[in-house]
Formats: sequence, C-alpha cells, structure tokens
Amino acid sequence: MLVNGLSKTGHVKHALEVMDMMLREGFDPDIYTYNSLISGLCKLGEFDEAVEVLNQMIERDCSHEYGILPDVCTNNSLIQGMCLSRNHTVAMEMYKEMKTKAVPS
Repeated sequence: MLVNGLSKTGHVKHALEVMDMMLREGFDPDIYTYNSLISGLCKLGEFDEAVEVLNQMIERDCSHEYGILPDVCTNNSLIQGMCLSRNHTVAMEMYKEMKTKAVPS
C-alpha cells in the first residue's frame, strides 16, 4: 500500500526506495506492488525504468518458481505510457504481443 500511495502521488523514486528496502528485508513484492511502480514510472515518462521493473518482476524468483507474470494492468500501463509519449508503433507491438500471449486478467 505504501508503494502504491507513493507512486500515485508522483513520488515514484521514494516508492522504488521502499521496494528496495522490502527486497533487502526479505519481503516478496506482489503483482500490485510491481504494477503500482510500473504505472507511476510510465506516468512520469520513465519508460526504460518501467521496463527494468517489468523485467525484475518476471525474472525474480519470489514465491513463484518463475517470478511474476505481467497481467492486463501491467500491459495497460506500459501501452498507455507508450501512447502518451507518441510511441504508437511500440504500443501496437505490445498490444499484439499481449493478445498472442493470452495475458491473464
């Protein structure tokens, strides 16, 4: 909830610090925590960092054997961010990829 609140109010850098602290203390972030960060980063135009968080989410071996897979909210944040930055080609590619991978809702 703290990461979500910080992200929604534009304090994404602080939210990332809280996330780092959680990881150091042995807490496993869930999909909602990752989605909050990705959404906040996209709203600030920090797409490279949003993709880094996405990759960390997928690769991190939390309580799941293969990390956490992105859901519709994750992809919507990324696609919306790409559209806002007028990067429509990448947004369409992401949308097509999401459709072919049958992303969970």
